[in-house]
Amino acid sequence: MTVDAFRKYEFNQSEILGMMQGVVKGTPAAAGICQELCWKWMKRMRTKADKYGTPKDRMEALWKEATVSKAIARHNGANQLSVPQDFYNIEKNNWQQKWGYDKKMEDQWRTKGGGLFISVTCPRYNDGKHAISFYTPPSILASKVFFFDPNEGEYEMNFSKYYTFLPEFLSEKYNAKVSNIVEIVAYGSPGQVGKI
Repeated sequence: MTVDAFRKYEFNQSEILGMMQGVVKGTPAAAGICQELCWKWMKRMRTKADKYGTPKDRMEALWKEATVSKAIARHNGANQLSVPQDFYNIEKNNWQQKWGYDKKMEDQWRTKGGGLFISVTCPRYNDGKHAISFYTPPSILASKVFFFDPNEGEYEMNFSKYYTFLPEFLSEKYNAKVSNIVEIVAYGSPGQVGKI
């Protein structure tokens, strides 16, 4: 089964960039937009779920010119990660070693909820950096994980599929592996999400 079986709504940031005057594909301004789109998507999932209740609502909101303009102003290219104040770093090596194997880590994130921002190098695109993100609502009974890639759209899956999804997605879409992850950042204060 292809990872696209889990896609709920398509989205492609290159279509937005094509509409913005003065933004040239491949420039630092264009390259950094995926970061801001991931931040915005996670914020809407966590704090504005009542207003943006469906994948369609969330994807359409990203088309607003203000979001794109803010993305360009905030980031100075894909090589400069600008982390909002309510995000904090997760130990990347610890996460990579446990990806797909540690049930305790899954249970912690599932119970506490929040978002994961992941920066990854993409061999399919000359090792350029790209941002993707996950979100789960805080609940001991949470059964769904949501995923967003600014080049592909929003996906939804059960927790049982979560750990195998990312390696399959990276391989299928970017010819990448979990070892291509550059940085992982969690959304929320450490007290809310906890060290994973």
